Amino acid sequence: RVAIARALVRRPRVIFADEPTGNLDEANTQKICALLRRLSKTCLVLMVTHEERIAHFYADRILRLDGGKIAEDSTDFSRVPLLSADTDSLYTDDYTDSTVENESLSARVLTEEGAPPARLTVIATKERIIVKVDGTRAFSAVRESDTPVIREGARPVLVSPGDEAEPEGEAVSALSPTDPEKAEKTPCPPPSDVASRKKPKPGNRAGCGLPFSLLLREARFLAKDRGTRRGTRVGLRIFLILLTILSVLTVSDFLTLSGVNSAVSVPWHSHILGIKAGYTENFTSSSVFTPETEMQSTYLDALRKTDADFDVLPMHGTSTLGYTTELFDQFRGYRLTIADSTYLPLERLRADTLIAGRMPTNESEIVLERAVIERTRNSERKLRDIITDNEYFLGKTLTTPWNNCALRVVGIADTGEMATYMHRDMITSTANSSTRIIRESTLRERGVKLPDEPLADNACYLIGENTDPEFLNSGSHIYRLNKTSSKQVQEILWGIDTYAVVVLNDAAADRFAASVLGLQFNIYAPDKEAMKTTLETLPLPSAFTSRLNVTVTDTYADAMSTHVALATGRADARTIVTFTLLILSMIFLWFLCRSVIHDRVGMIAVYRLLGIPKRKLCAIFSMETLALSCRYVLPTALITYGMILLTGEIPELPFAISMPLSAVAIAFGVLCLFHLAATLLPTLRFLGKPPARLAVSYDL
Repeated sequence: RVAIARALVRRPRVIFADEPTGNLDEANTQKICALLRRLSKTCLVLMVTHEERIAHFYADRILRLDGGKIAEDSTDFSRVPLLSADTDSLYTDDYTDSTVENESLSARVLTEEGAPPARLTVIATKERIIVKVDGTRAFSAVRESDTPVIREGARPVLVSPGDEAEPEGEAVSALSPTDPEKAEKTPCPPPSDVASRKKPKPGNRAGCGLPFSLLLREARFLAKDRGTRRGTRVGLRIFLILLTILSVLTVSDFLTLSGVNSAVSVPWHSHILGIKAGYTENFTSSSVFTPETEMQSTYLDALRKTDADFDVLPMHGTSTLGYTTELFDQFRGYRLTIADSTYLPLERLRADTLIAGRMPTNESEIVLERAVIERTRNSERKLRDIITDNEYFLGKTLTTPWNNCALRVVGIADTGEMATYMHRDMITSTANSSTRIIRESTLRERGVKLPDEPLADNACYLIGENTDPEFLNSGSHIYRLNKTSSKQVQEILWGIDTYAVVVLNDAAADRFAASVLGLQFNIYAPDKEAMKTTLETLPLPSAFTSRLNVTVTDTYADAMSTHVALATGRADARTIVTFTLLILSMIFLWFLCRSVIHDRVGMIAVYRLLGIPKRKLCAIFSMETLALSCRYVLPTALITYGMILLTGEIPELPFAISMPLSAVAIAFGVLCLFHLAATLLPTLRFLGKPPARLAVSYDL
């Protein structure tokens, strides 16, 4: 039965039974043969036996061997009936029947042929019956309903094994010798063709007999440190924890060094192009403008004729906006400088991008990008804890270092760009160290008392020695400079050491804004690639074609390339050390897993001798590896990730490590895959050997 059960685990298509009834009594012989007969419905059963009566009763095809060769192959034979080997019943026809009677006792005596006489003393009392037996034969006394059961008549004869016979060996048809005609030998039905047998379903073929629950139970058994030495399994668990910590920290450090964040490292808007023009030395201006201004004016006039969508912006060398704060005593009089960003006109800001505050309503109000505020907060670690909310900047008044502009933050936008949105005139004012431009039309709209005669293009109001634009409403003196070109106004303003406000009409304000650009300025273009093409094919007057050299640079792309190159250089410095350390650690893990498998060679040999297929064993070890990873690697990775997040919240630390949760998941997956490979590859090496040879090789 054990041999048959071990074979059935694999759901075979052929069962070879070598003398399965050699040492069995008649009852067990019939049970085993009935079981094999039942199995022959789904697979081919080959049985070797010396008992011809068994073969002639149960077989469909008989092959006789003589000297190792087939002497006879027959399917045309008569099935020989068998007597039922029922050990739980006694049939009266197998014994000599006699009766002994008197007034106090009636006894029926069934005597087997050849049995010696038996001497019994029977004592019948009111409460019980006592039987005394002489001799050494076994004695048993049972009630009428207990086994063995006495059955009248002859022992049944098995005529046909029956395809539906139960494995207990009970016959489908049992005939009594009292029916001599039916007890004659019956012809054997034609044997079933092996090719015509019903093939088992793919899920029931060899190797698919073990259910998943059994595989899972074996994996849990192995995961509970079974089959390995204590030192080996403890070392494996400790090393898994240390390798996980090392891997997560190493990946985090690598990502921190090689990370590219444009909002942190590049102060330019992604749609900014840089223009740098030059002219030959023998070029002289044909007007009151300087050669730089004339060249720049001619270039911009040609660009405006293309109907391209763009804005001309001054070249800001460094951030000019900031404010003085007194967060606490140590910060008394501290000037907080806003992070570098691109100054864009308010027309480029969409209202739906505001996340706090409102849109500006006059030229002294601005909107900051969220990226600008966050970079400002992160510029110094002491500010990160003091300024905990981006909306802290709402309502703050920002000024330039020379106090010529006072701009109030009224909104915060989120477009992912490094930009500050303000009035066009304020963009020019922040680029000039001592000047603030106010348009005459703006003052008249405010009701400021001005002469009735409007300003000419070559005239302006110049106000100095004053820092408050509202002085115009208090009756202060207004200085009038007549017949002054924009060139001369610019020279006068740059010659003033103190704050100055210049009032110009709209045309003069536009020219003045252009005059402060020089030959190096920026262009904002919503479609940057189309603007590049336009600038490359821009038609210029023939007088300037050979005298003007223009260089167009992608300011944002160049800054990003520089930042990426620096990040790549930092990452390359760590790459060799990082991967060398990880490779050495994984090699050590490989040897640890190999040691564990060596400790389980005996278990593998037993599994193989039991007939468990290779792929099922690989599934068991794979589930064990996954269980160990979920038990040790996953919690360690999450705890390490939590520690990384906590260190990022400590401003006193001189370093900062960042790592996304997705990187932790990838690191966990890589560790699991390598652990699985380190477990399966040594296992496959042992599974490739026959079970008996594996047991002999390792002295099992």
